[in-house]
Amino acid sequence: MQRTTWTARARMAGALAAVAASAVALAAGGAARATEYDESFAYDSSKLNCGAFGQSVICATFKTFAPIQTQAGDVFNINVSSSRPIVVPGSPTQSLFFVDAFDSADVLGPNPAGGVLTTYTMTPTGFTAPVGQPPPITGPLQSNTTNHYIGFLGYCCGYGEPDNGGFSLTGVNANLRVDAADPRAIVGMAAGYAYVLPELPKTFHDLVGGTVDSPLILPKGLIGEITGSISGGGPENEFYAFTWQGGVFQAEAKILGADPNAVFTFELRSSDGRFVRDLRIDSLSDFDVLFSSLTPLAAGNYLVGLKGSTAFDPGFSLDFLTPIQSSAGLSVPEPSTWALLLAGFGGLGLALRRRRAQLAAAAAAA
Repeated sequence: MQRTTWTARARMAGALAAVAASAVALAAGGAARATEYDESFAYDSSKLNCGAFGQSVICATFKTFAPIQTQAGDVFNINVSSSRPIVVPGSPTQSLFFVDAFDSADVLGPNPAGGVLTTYTMTPTGFTAPVGQPPPITGPLQSNTTNHYIGFLGYCCGYGEPDNGGFSLTGVNANLRVDAADPRAIVGMAAGYAYVLPELPKTFHDLVGGTVDSPLILPKGLIGEITGSISGGGPENEFYAFTWQGGVFQAEAKILGADPNAVFTFELRSSDGRFVRDLRIDSLSDFDVLFSSLTPLAAGNYLVGLKGSTAFDPGFSLDFLTPIQSSAGLSVPEPSTWALLLAGFGGLGLALRRRRAQLAAAAAAA
């Protein structure tokens, strides 16, 4: 069996607090038997939440269920299905799809018993990948985690690079066996994908944009944030041109110091100026909105920008939760380390470190 070492933390907040509070203990008197749990998960790309953490991007959707007090030997049989292909972007290092069963760590704090242990096997359905690529790693694999049990499948060691589009699937059958139990109740699951960026996203401050007809082409490299201001006496535009590799696009727009009566529009357009989506930004949203493409956005060139009419000169920030890149192109450097870091995202956190030799051996054995 190929062994991989995982370190992880899982946190769930808000709605999970109520679920965790109702967690039930095993009945007293006598050892309980190992149990199989069958769970179905309808993967909905419109409910994905994405975030960038260092050079890693993770996109996930969540499901809660009645608390389950696990014990060694328990098995989660999880069927993930999707009505449309799940597109996992390429990466020069690694792209993967994951399934996770997690506990109420955010409510109760770090697991005092330390890591848990899981053996997992994941089999994809409707899997497609670039011609010439080896099959994905599916297991069985074993992982050490904290506060949750996890399984993954995907490419490694340079497979699924941006130039050949990553991979896609329509679902996955995940088998997660509990080898060392989490002492707290499992309260939900997550499914999604992750990939590694070729470089850290850059931040550009006070960057003046253009118009829909003449946008500013963003500086070369991956971009994570832009700040600037919308001039008074409008209407004024601040539009930027960028290239998208494909997948769910998410960005947050904030207007700083705006007139309470002012109204702004956050727009995403195709390269020829046609609308993809727009959002209103005003005092009802505290001048802060999250913009999502809802479904995977096709690879290509796009325009993103803000429009407003105001007597003031408010500042703004555009935070790209799924980093974009200059439409002038991007050279992809060789990664200096073979690792994937997924941390602190929307109630789910995990960290994965696997050496290149282990990944190559696992790919050869698949």
